Amino acid sequence: MSKLEELAVGCHVNGLVSDEPVQIIAVSWYGSAVLDITYKTSQGQLGNQLVYREDEARLQVLENRLPWMPAGTPMARSLRNCTPEKCSFQLRRR
Repeated sequence: MSKLEELAVGCHVNGLVSDEPVQIIAVSWYGSAVLDITYKTSQGQLGNQLVYREDEARLQVLENRLPWMPAGTPMARSLRNCTPEKCSFQLRRR
């Protein structure tokens, strides 16, 4: 089980699409209970899905880092711990 706050760009996640892991390409919050996720499958197909708090039980984060950022860097640690409630920067809502 993974929290919605753990789902970030670069994560590999099980449970979004059947039994195959997908890589998260983009995320967008709608309030604090809904996450719009754009993902890429292992075959390179792109998809989009709304994920709700009720869906947390079926999600499992396999890897939580950006592909171009080594896991031990300070920036990787700060991005991993960044949630909408904790971060000082927020995306503007339209």
